Amino acid sequence: MSPIDFDKTLADGLGAYNRKVGQWWVGQTRNKAHGAAYKNIASHVVRCAPKKSGLLVDYACGTGLIMKQLVKALPTWTFL
Repeated sequence: MSPIDFDKTLADGLGAYNRKVGQWWVGQTRNKAHGAAYKNIASHVVRCAPKKSGLLVDYACGTGLIMKQLVKALPTWTFL
């Protein structure tokens, strides 16, 4: 995937995130290194999280892959 100039792209306005940046980000999620990083982050959260219950709020700043892993790993938690 080609590099992206975030400053230039985001200067195009709000719609740029949904188009250009969003497409770039989805492409990155298919990268093995990014997939491994997501798994590592999710594993760390699960290790540190109280096991009984909790609340996790997703600010929707990515593709949701980490949240998907956390929903499976923390079934007693509430996810928004």
